[in-house]
Amino acid sequence: MNNYEYIKKCQAEWALNQGIELCGSDGDRGARTYCPSVDSNLFKPLCDLARNQIEAGDGGELKSKGTQRARMQAVHSSSVLPVNVFHYWQSNGQLEPIASACGFCNPGKCPSSELHFEKKFPIFDDAPKHPNLDVTFVNKPDSKYRFFAVESKFTEPYGGREHGGMREV
Repeated sequence: MNNYEYIKKCQAEWALNQGIELCGSDGDRGARTYCPSVDSNLFKPLCDLARNQIEAGDGGELKSKGTQRARMQAVHSSSVLPVNVFHYWQSNGQLEPIASACGFCNPGKCPSSELHFEKKFPIFDDAPKHPNLDVTFVNKPDSKYRFFAVESKFTEPYGGREHGGMREV
């Protein structure tokens, strides 16, 4: 068993231990590594702010397509990982403890005033889609740094998918 399959197996075991009956990515088709709903794959159901931010991103993480389940229903989803880590702190308005734990600031001196999921960062005017960073801590205007960002990868390094690289500009 390779690392990719091992991670998926462990995540499926987690779901079963939580009493979550998994299904395939396309109804009964595909590996049974998808939760019946996005909320069943989260430690805490999404608050309206987080849901709106994720829906505003280009990744379609919450959208089902026909019989295809939403990406965030997958137990091996890289987009669920940062939501499960950071959503609690955002929804409770407590950015300082998590920003400090990440090393973005010292305790008691947190410049972060907002946390965003899937925040877009335009880099090319002609790009059809702009990068969406999984988590962005937006700092107060008088801060040394404008923001801190987190990009999540869970199974991607182990999946063996080829990547075309970055385009030349």
